[in-house]
Amino acid sequence: MQGYQFWKRIENLNQYESLKVLAKKAGLNYPLIKNQRSAARLLKILNAYILAKMSNTSIEYLLTDKNSRTSQYPLRGIRVADKLCKVPSRNFSTVETMILSLSNEEDTNKQSVLA
Repeated sequence: MQGYQFWKRIENLNQYESLKVLAKKAGLNYPLIKNQRSAARLLKILNAYILAKMSNTSIEYLLTDKNSRTSQYPLRGIRVADKLCKVPSRNFSTVETMILSLSNEEDTNKQSVLA
């Protein structure tokens, strides 16, 4: 998942607010957010979570364009949140790394069920 799509979804969800206003409301460092957006990089998990909540959506949607309520796996959002709480932050510097590890685990589980 590229950061570009993440930021496009943030923009689409917040069409009437600038990134500066959104960062201020969320209590985030605007220059940092602006730099991450400009470089199309993903945020650290806590900042992404805050932006997701401020945008009234989930991290899953921002990363995958899928909503857990309509996905094939309705409990996925709960599993993701549970796993995020258990992972030491030093092990995952970006949301992308975390989601990729969860996606790989889910693919492995799906393949074992299909086998």
